Amino acid sequence: SKDYGESWKKDKINLINTTNKELVVNSMIYLNNGNIMISYSIMKPMIEIEDEIKDKSEKEIEEFFEQCYRNSEKKYVLVNENNIIEEIDINLEKSNEDLDNLYECKEIRVSSNGDFFILIGDAKKIIQIDQETYKEKNTFEIDNSISEFIVTGDSLIIHSEEEIIEYDISSGEEKNNLEFLKNNFIENNLNFSLIKTNDENKLYYHNVEGLFSYDLNNKNIEKIIDGSYTIFGNEKVIVTSLIVKENGDYLGAFNKWADTGSPLAIINFKYNADMTKINNEKITIYSLVEKDSIRQ
Repeated sequence: SKDYGESWKKDKINLINTTNKELVVNSMIYLNNGNIMISYSIMKPMIEIEDEIKDKSEKEIEEFFEQCYRNSEKKYVLVNENNIIEEIDINLEKSNEDLDNLYECKEIRVSSNGDFFILIGDAKKIIQIDQETYKEKNTFEIDNSISEFIVTGDSLIIHSEEEIIEYDISSGEEKNNLEFLKNNFIENNLNFSLIKTNDENKLYYHNVEGLFSYDLNNKNIEKIIDGSYTIFGNEKVIVTSLIVKENGDYLGAFNKWADTGSPLAIINFKYNADMTKINNEKITIYSLVEKDSIRQ
């Protein structure tokens, strides 16, 4: 869709002839130049795999599939608007020892300058790749597994269970600009999730209290949507992407959409605080488990 979901066009991308091979897409992303970048693996035919695992234990099957994936043929390709596929080789001049891990791609993000960022291997390292030369620019590594990361403006923001770090994607240096999130959430063991958006000047995040934005320049926090009376208050709902429209509406990608039972929903919505009023009624709720949504 090129009009915020008003209309949709469906194209089929034939990466390989999958008649006798198993194809696993690791990650894909839409680049600024209109191309689609896809990381995928080619494994042996499933019929052969099924024959080899039929007498194995559950643990042996898990180990077998892990080995199959590691031994599989792994590729990065670009698909242009005419559906022409070009295979690309990524050059790791600074850290060639990461070449094997590079093709264990976990996730890809793209910045406004066209560079893309690949979470690799054991999810502790992100490599920044130049979109034109496919050469490595910077490497970002932390001690803990990375839960999520986003690229906004000139910043790469990495979130793990124990820390949240902002890096400058030009220099590769740490900015030390997100102490408020670390102090308010991580040190108090409170959950929050980062959201990819089209706003280059703000960091968006959400939890059961609502949707928030943080101005990376002025360092101001704004509570955009109150979670108490909206779907943002449901702890099972995760917002992975958000487009902020010029008219103030939002287009969001929601995982674990509670009301429909679907694993993913793309929702166009607007927020009006006056529409979230509820009657002045008092109720008492008892629960055997601790839940933020019940406390609300």
